Amino acid sequence: MKRFSLRTQIVGVFVLFYGALFILLLMWMMQHIQSDFLEEVDAELHETANSIEEILLRGDSAIDSLQHSLRSMSALFPLPRKLCIRRGEEIIHRCANHPLADDLRVADGVLEYLTITQGDEWYRLIVMHNGAFTIQVAERITATEHTVNESFLLIVISIPFVILISIVGGYFFVRRILRPLDQISSKAKQITSENLNERIPVPKTDDEINRVVTTLNNMVERLENSFSQLEQFSANASHELRTPLTILKGELEVILQQPREPEEYRSVLESNLEEVKRIAKTVESLFVMAKIDSKALVLEREPVELLPLLEEITSEARHLADGSEIEIESNLLPVQTVKGDVVMLVQLFLNLIENAIKYNRPGGTVRITLREKPSMARIDITDTGIGIPSEEQHRIYDRFYRVDKAMARRQGGAGLGLSLAKWIVDMHDGRITLQSTPGRGSTFSVFLPLS
Repeated sequence: MKRFSLRTQIVGVFVLFYGALFILLLMWMMQHIQSDFLEEVDAELHETANSIEEILLRGDSAIDSLQHSLRSMSALFPLPRKLCIRRGEEIIHRCANHPLADDLRVADGVLEYLTITQGDEWYRLIVMHNGAFTIQVAERITATEHTVNESFLLIVISIPFVILISIVGGYFFVRRILRPLDQISSKAKQITSENLNERIPVPKTDDEINRVVTTLNNMVERLENSFSQLEQFSANASHELRTPLTILKGELEVILQQPREPEEYRSVLESNLEEVKRIAKTVESLFVMAKIDSKALVLEREPVELLPLLEEITSEARHLADGSEIEIESNLLPVQTVKGDVVMLVQLFLNLIENAIKYNRPGGTVRITLREKPSMARIDITDTGIGIPSEEQHRIYDRFYRVDKAMARRQGGAGLGLSLAKWIVDMHDGRITLQSTPGRGSTFSVFLPLS
């Protein structure tokens, strides 16, 4: 079953609430007016009945005098109230057209109030019994009852009009409330992948609409950043792969133009192998970055002893530095364990050490130190290489960014190592810092929380 629109639901609630409230209020007012009127009439009837009772209790002479007075007054003009006085079954006095309540038996000392009809007339009646006498005093309330009944009928007739007015009023009220949402929806439909730089205008109000627009704009901003990163990633990946593939294609075309000596073929194949290795490394780095972006790369957290791990990495670093005249030094002190992923930590330190070797000077030094700080393990990797200018340091963790592009290409770098290193440190709740002086070298410091 198709649900009603939000606009229809709100209008329906508005009509039900305000329409019902209005009708109930009118009915309560009429009931309250009728009740107040009857209370006033009852008080007057009670006062009259008490006066008659006092006269009756004085004796037969008083009763005779009362009868004579009532007959005289009735002859001159109609009494405003109709009386009926009984003594047992004997009727002492009864006005013409008095609405008798013969079937009503009232206990001694009890008052009974009734609303009864006689033909087209309505009467309010009080019945009082004091043992010897039964007094009935009635007052005509036909006009008031007709007014009340007509008012109730008018309320019933007005119900459709009240509902109609509530629907119209509710529609314009809800339309005004939902107008900002319609504007938001219209603007949001105009934002596509081609114009993610646009934003929904934020209303100058501190309400729910303002918060919704702010949230949507923040979402669009995240989408814009994601699309920009994706476009940049695709462009950089294409560029990184195009260069070695162009080299491969050129070398193969040249070598196939004419017969060559075996040494020439071997030289070209060795060069091609280096380019293939570079492509494979770039593709592997791109694959890791894609897994990071898709949240598919999950770290395995376990206690890690940094001292033996860094000793093994230092030994491997000496093999990496063979033939480059780079000396590897280490100063590793025992520290408490850290909780992390061994594979990712090895990748982190190897990336930093490889960079320290690549961008070092012939005869330079790479120094690896490990020491414990309060609640942290600190690992410093220092080189005596070319250094990084201060204006470039804030960009070194960007993907595909390289300070010296020519040297990086000769060394086979794709500009992804430091970006991956930063991600690994962040995933271990640590931090990485850089201190560098151009021409004198750099120090990358990694801080990891102890278990």
